[in-house]
Amino acid sequence: MNLLKTLHLKAQSNVQLPDDSRTLTSEGQTYFNQVLAQYQLLPPTTKPTDEENELRKFADSIVARKLEERTWADLFALEICTEAFEYLCYRRYWTEITRKATL
Repeated sequence: MNLLKTLHLKAQSNVQLPDDSRTLTSEGQTYFNQVLAQYQLLPPTTKPTDEENELRKFADSIVARKLEERTWADLFALEICTEAFEYLCYRRYWTEITRKATL
């Protein structure tokens, strides 16, 4: 859950942010499908942490939404979740390699 809290940053500025509550355009749907494919190709973990389970549950709730209900915020969130999973995967892999090297 801590990872999700860090992903949900609050901007304290006067910058005009885009309206991410709008439904995706056809171009947005195309990009969503690309991010979705990347998410679905991530290798499963044999012993997922609580952090990974929470992240997976959140990402799966976005994927489960109907096509016509998906928003730009959904796309951005799925993209961040996918990148977070990749980071966790690389971190686990690096830990295993360094552990084996010290044995």
